Amino acid sequence: MRRLRLSTGLALAGLGLIAGLGTAAPPAVPAAEANFVKSAIESRLFRVKLSRHAVATVADAEVKKLAEALVLEDNKVIEGLIALAERKGLKSPKDMNIERKELFDRLIRVKGVTFEKAFVLTMTKDVKQDADAFTKEAANGQDTDIKEFAARTLPKVKAGLAKVRTLADVMFDG
Repeated sequence: MRRLRLSTGLALAGLGLIAGLGTAAPPAVPAAEANFVKSAIESRLFRVKLSRHAVATVADAEVKKLAEALVLEDNKVIEGLIALAERKGLKSPKDMNIERKELFDRLIRVKGVTFEKAFVLTMTKDVKQDADAFTKEAANGQDTDIKEFAARTLPKVKAGLAKVRTLADVMFDG
């Protein structure tokens, strides 16, 4: 009886090991890079939501044009980041973090030209932080897939930063 239980236990354990071979978890992603992916998604979720609000409420055609471009560009990057996160076994945030949520809530209460200026300043700061994070990841990343994604995406991030800065320079006289 004892031999039967032991051999049954070993057989079941063996089946568990064999069944698990095809479903191995992806290798662990370094915490800094998991945080990079999470933060990049959260940043874009914030920008898309605030940009949609800008598209719906601003009068300035150039600010509206910038907001529309940010929605399109950031949504594309979000899709790539989420797909990357899934491949790496990382959980993707579904919404912006609490700090960005609080900032969003404050900004949408502002109206008119004041909102337009606050929007452009906020986008300038956020896209600059994003460009810095993508530059750092592209140069120093440990995970090859995440590093390559950052390097491929960096030119788009820098182009977005140039657009935002150009509009900020016009709005704020250089």
